[in-house]
Amino acid sequence: MELALIPPSSMMYYAGQFKYQMMLPSPQNINYLQFYLHAGPNHNYYVILDNGVWENDALTSSQLLAKAWRFKVQEIVLPDVLNNPDETLDRMRKFLKVWDQFTHIQGQVQATWSPTFMAVAHGDTLEKAARFIDHVADKMPIVKTIAAGRAFSRACRDDQARAKLAMWVADEFPDRFEFHMLGYNDAWSGEIGSCKGVVRSLDTCAPFTAAHYGKGMKDIIEHNTPRPPNYFDMKEDDFDLDLLGQNVRRLRESMRLNQGHQVGLRDVSPTWPPATH
Repeated sequence: MELALIPPSSMMYYAGQFKYQMMLPSPQNINYLQFYLHAGPNHNYYVILDNGVWENDALTSSQLLAKAWRFKVQEIVLPDVLNNPDETLDRMRKFLKVWDQFTHIQGQVQATWSPTFMAVAHGDTLEKAARFIDHVADKMPIVKTIAAGRAFSRACRDDQARAKLAMWVADEFPDRFEFHMLGYNDAWSGEIGSCKGVVRSLDTCAPFTAAHYGKGMKDIIEHNTPRPPNYFDMKEDDFDLDLLGQNVRRLRESMRLNQGHQVGLRDVSPTWPPATH
């Protein structure tokens, strides 16, 4: 599993350590934008452009595509609607029509820029999310990555739901989809260890927000550490840098090592595998 840190604009050098990058569309800080102007065309990075839904600043299809083209990102998070798989599919179809028009007008665009696409799975059960993914697999061959956010586990009222979905995708579509986790699961610290080998990447600002509140990664479950509204404009002295370094190291270590005390979810899930028909 690869990590994509989302630091404040004043600390973008932290992001430079990682191949995978999650670019949010809302920050307008010059340091943030210049970093991604460099990172997008740089083959040492893999930049994923988010669609802004989680920040309540969703881009239209045209806006999302224009920003993706401007920064030459490697992957685009297709438009979605939180907790609504049907409306998400509708938004995805509309975007892909815009994409088809764009590639037709641009002619040889794919010779110089050919992004991949990520679909965000939603539903309040594993079965609903699995049906969504089945549809994407059948009808949208251009989509190469499935993602799920913390909102999915919350909607299912199951802290382990996102991990179970990732495992189902790995079982059902081993050569069709990669899997990305949108955000760190602050309700279950064992999620990363349980997903070793089935999740491609995870984006998070959790090490930074925890350090801002004077907390370590092990404290996140007991303490609320939300991203402050002015997060991207915060300065280095807004964070305990020693604690931040410890948090980043702890997170990286948890992604390298399989946590032996974690029970295999395939053995314990009462809905394994989800029924999709």
